[in-house]
Amino acid sequence: MPIKKIHLPSQAEQELIRQELARFQDIPGALNIEQADGYFTALNLSPVDYDISDWLECLWGGGDLPVGGIFFHSSDILQCFSTMIQHWKNVDTRLRKDNLFLPLAFLKRPDGSYWAQGFLLGIRLYRDEWQRYCDKTEHSFEKILSSQAYLHHRNKRLQPQQEINILNQRLIIAINQFRQEYPPKEQPKRNLKKQR
Repeated sequence: MPIKKIHLPSQAEQELIRQELARFQDIPGALNIEQADGYFTALNLSPVDYDISDWLECLWGGGDLPVGGIFFHSSDILQCFSTMIQHWKNVDTRLRKDNLFLPLAFLKRPDGSYWAQGFLLGIRLYRDEWQRYCDKTEHSFEKILSSQAYLHHRNKRLQPQQEINILNQRLIIAINQFRQEYPPKEQPKRNLKKQR
């Protein structure tokens, strides 16, 4: 059966996301585009309502932003956060409307480890609630993600491509099974308070 609907960001949109996230590249723990995509996927599938202030700071690794050198004008702040919210909405659209949800994970690397790292970060925001979610799934979803997230850390040598391909397939199957069992909530039900 052909895949009829795919709402991945365009190349221009992906480049803009990269540029905005690059503002935080010197901050330990800051996310790249693949990690952000996995992170936003976890948020959109979250078992609880959440506030933008809960997740925003994770984009740059948490805590307060360093003074100076990140944003030079108020318009820079607006563009950056507008781009991030647009990416977050794009993930919601892909989860809700695409025949097959595809992680924005295989752009320049042959595995989904960065995407899985971002997803696990989103899970940790509400760990107890997510644990109950994962316990109900047919497959050990968190185990699959963990194997992807730490793919390059388990062995000193790079995993064989065949094993990477199997993990990629499991990742895509698991996230699509998961979204069918626990579909994302309607956007208007989100508790999106303004940041203080």
